[in-house]
Amino acid sequence: MRLVTKQDMQQYVMAFAAYLREERMLTEGTTRRYRGVVQHFADFLGEVYGEREFAPEAVSKADLQRFMRRQVALTSSRRGRRGTTALRRCARSTTTCSDRR
Repeated sequence: MRLVTKQDMQQYVMAFAAYLREERMLTEGTTRRYRGVVQHFADFLGEVYGEREFAPEAVSKADLQRFMRRQVALTSSRRGRRGTTALRRCARSTTTCSDRR
């Protein structure tokens, strides 16, 4: 099990954005929106775990639900659904993104 830091999470966010642009060929606007959601999630994990290293596998369903509830409260249910899509796509691309770092 690999441990990551807040700095590692930032590298994952950048790798995810590159993956969306270069391999998925998504538009700049879609890439920016997805990257923003994943960045907010990385920031949220920074709040949860602080400066400690953590295993990405340790992020629980409850953590994800808490983050999504916060996002919907701050924006709208439509944007919340888009956030779910962005996080799902990021989770599916984790291997690809970690290979890019």
